[in-house]
Amino acid sequence: MSSSSRAGHHWLLALLMVLAGLLLASGRAEASVNGWTRALNISPQIASDDSRYVAFQRRNAVPVVIDTWTGRSRMISKAKHCQPRDIGAGRVLMICPHTKRRSDDTGFRAKTASVKGGKATELFKTRKIYDAYEIGRYWVAISTYTSYSTGPIYDAYLNWRTGFIKEMDQYNVKSAIDLDRKAIRWTDVKWFTPRFKGYPNPFFPEPVLCRGKDVVISDWKGELRLWWDSRSSVRIGRGNLFPEGCSWLEAMRIGRNWVTWKNGPVMHGYDFRTHRRFDRRFTPGTKITPVRDGVVVARETHRYGKYFKTYMVKFFRLGGRS
Repeated sequence: MSSSSRAGHHWLLALLMVLAGLLLASGRAEASVNGWTRALNISPQIASDDSRYVAFQRRNAVPVVIDTWTGRSRMISKAKHCQPRDIGAGRVLMICPHTKRRSDDTGFRAKTASVKGGKATELFKTRKIYDAYEIGRYWVAISTYTSYSTGPIYDAYLNWRTGFIKEMDQYNVKSAIDLDRKAIRWTDVKWFTPRFKGYPNPFFPEPVLCRGKDVVISDWKGELRLWWDSRSSVRIGRGNLFPEGCSWLEAMRIGRNWVTWKNGPVMHGYDFRTHRRFDRRFTPGTKITPVRDGVVVARETHRYGKYFKTYMVKFFRLGGRS
């Protein structure tokens, strides 16, 4: 090989190395920019167990699970374009577009996967499922249809281990079912009734109560209050946020330490064990959820047509616990 050939060869090799470095850098930039990770179509809430794990579609439409305790991320296979809805009992619940609706097929597929990643599997009777909302150790809250109904039934529960579907009346659904018990029972939350000053008041509607395992959140008379028991409370923000009641679709989330909510473009968090706060303004459409050591924020960045949105997701560590 001549010296000119060797020089050309070395120049080409150097150019390839530079290009490889640029591709690697761009790949890293795609994965994370200043701690923000690109995501697709987070709706209506960030899928989370409110303690450790969150899940969402990456920009390539492949779902991933983020472990906020370790910082590791794990990909879910066989689930491209599937939208994570909830995490519970070590499982990620997803709803996936599949085909056009037919008389015996909703056109959607509900799947689950381990928080450790790996292959997603379809739920029993998935052809009858319009949507799936929450998952526990035994039960998944779903909307479905039966042979005698003309539209979806929004108050049904599927035992994802056996395929048994239990339809519940609206009263039972609003009373919070424990998805972690084999037999359907009331969930393990605080059931006390807060003692409001000036209640009842004919000029205000009934208080809205969001119940968690450790605390109760009330929305009444323009105040958002957190209650440890029927008498002990603290004002955590402005109210009038939940005119339709406290439901899975609303923005209030109650975790092990943090509660999170949104008021317009401002994301709020309150640690009811240390009284630490998180209050920050983001772009409209931003979402927030609590985890043990802080909050996770999904900031909406672009909207493509009616159904596609992109987000940047970031974990804000606000004090760790062992």
